[in-house]
Amino acid sequence: MGASFSQYIKQLRLKSAVRELIYTDHPITRISLNNGFPNVKAFNKAFKEKYRQTPSEYRRFHQIELSDTEEGRGKKKSTLLKSPQFFMEVSKYISDREKSTMLTELAVSTVYIDLPPELVFTGEKGAKILAIGNLEYALHEEVQAELRLVQEEIGFDYVYFSNLFSDSFAMTTPLYQIGGQFYQMDALLNSFQRLGLVPFIRVEVEKEAADSAGYLKKLDAFLQHSLQYFGSPFVEKWRFELAFREWGGTQRNFYQAFYQTVKKRASAVKVGLHVPVSPEASKAAFLKQISGQCEFVCFTCNPNEKVDFTDMNNRTFEGVNILFL
Repeated sequence: MGASFSQYIKQLRLKSAVRELIYTDHPITRISLNNGFPNVKAFNKAFKEKYRQTPSEYRRFHQIELSDTEEGRGKKKSTLLKSPQFFMEVSKYISDREKSTMLTELAVSTVYIDLPPELVFTGEKGAKILAIGNLEYALHEEVQAELRLVQEEIGFDYVYFSNLFSDSFAMTTPLYQIGGQFYQMDALLNSFQRLGLVPFIRVEVEKEAADSAGYLKKLDAFLQHSLQYFGSPFVEKWRFELAFREWGGTQRNFYQAFYQTVKKRASAVKVGLHVPVSPEASKAAFLKQISGQCEFVCFTCNPNEKVDFTDMNNRTFEGVNILFL
C-alpha cells in the first residue's frame, strides 16, 4: 500500500528479473530488456536500490546450477527419451504381431479448392523500423549492445535516426582527422551494415539545415564518400525523410534541391516527407507541387495526442501519386 503505479510495476519487473538471473544464463542486457527496462543502466539502478547489489553480484551469490533445477532435470528426461537404449528397452514389450503390422492404406487425399476468377492483390509486407533518436546516441557502447540484442531477437529492416551531421562528429582529435571528416559516422554506419540495418534518415530541416547551401554541399560530399566507402548496393537502399515546420516556397525549393542532390549521386535512394495530420491548405498545395519528387510519406501516430479528424478534407491528397508508409 502507498506505492505509486510506476513503483508497483518496477517491483514486478525486478521480481521477474531476479528469477531470470537465478535460473538462466541470459546476459544482463537481455534480462533488462526482457523485463521491461529501457536499458541496462536503468535496470542496474533499480536493482541496486532494492537489493543493495548489482545484478551481476546478485547472480554470482544466488545462481543455481542448471543441473539442480527442474529445468535441468527436464532436459535429462528429454535426453533419455531420445536415446537408442530407451527405444530398445521399450521394444521388448511390443508383441511380434504388432511389430510386423504394416500400413495398407496410404494416408493421402485430394483436396479441391475453388479460386475466384479475378486476381487478388495483397499489399507488400511492411518493413520493420527501429527508431534510436539522434545518430550520435549510437556512439554509446550501451546502445550498441542493445542494438545487437534487439536485432538478434526481432530483426529490423531499417534504423531510423535524425541529426545526421551532428556537432558530436566534429573531428577535433588528430588521430580521427586522419580518417577524414566522416570517420565516426563511417564507424556507426558500418556497424549498422553488419547488423543488417539500413539507414532511414530523418532531416528536421529548420533545425538541422539553417544554412541550406552549406547543408546541401555537405550532403553531396557525404553521399560521394559513402558510395566509395560502402558501395552502391548498400547506399542505394537508404531513405531520407524531410520534416518541415512551414510549407512555403523556401521549403519547397530546399526539398527540390535536396532531392536533386541525392538523385545525382544515387538514383535508387528514396526521398520523402513527414506530414503531420492537420488540415492545412498550404500543406496540400506543397504536396501537389512536389508530388513528382516525393517517393513516400510518413505519418506520426501518437496515441497520447488527440487529433480532430472531423475537419479533414478527403480531397487533400488528390492528385498526389506517392507511397504512404
